[in-house]
Amino acid sequence: MIRTIATIAAAATLGGVLVACSNDEANTASDPDADVVTEDKGAANATPHEADENVHASDASETVSEGDDPATDGAQGETVEQQTADGNTTLITADLKAAIEEQESEWGLPELIQQEGDKALAQFADGNYLAWSEETGAVPVIGKIAETWTAEGGLNSELGMPTAPEKELDGEQGWTQSFTNGVMQWVNDNGEWGAKTEPRP
Repeated sequence: MIRTIATIAAAATLGGVLVACSNDEANTASDPDADVVTEDKGAANATPHEADENVHASDASETVSEGDDPATDGAQGETVEQQTADGNTTLITADLKAAIEEQESEWGLPELIQQEGDKALAQFADGNYLAWSEETGAVPVIGKIAETWTAEGGLNSELGMPTAPEKELDGEQGWTQSFTNGVMQWVNDNGEWGAKTEPRP
């Protein structure tokens, strides 16, 4: 009788252990986020200094992914080096440098580059010029019109900056060039060559 009771008690104890193990496994299987919760608790228990570093790292990552390409931003309004005929270099806008390179095979390197505010004037041999401004871009000025315009102030001339290359007038009567504040012509007037300017109305 005593042996039978002991056997029943042992079986009951073993059954309780099996039930407890089964319950633990069931709880683990029904909660797939158990490991995640543990990791989240670790992040929540981080020191204030560690938490602050995590926030800054996240902000930096968002800035890199959402911000503009620094190289693209820098490209706008870019200044580049330009060599002059005497071997020196100066900083000019990339737009003006591109225009100088287009003329280099015919005009050579500029002898002098004058810059004032948002305007620049590259002087070449034989009285040729490239005038540049943010408004007009780079425009060639040559011959007698260039000679007259530069004598009247060039970048500070009342006519302003050239807006297009000069054109030859009909009948070989001279040349005309448009400026921001007017028009300049070099014409043959009754056998005499000279400059005529007409301000814009």
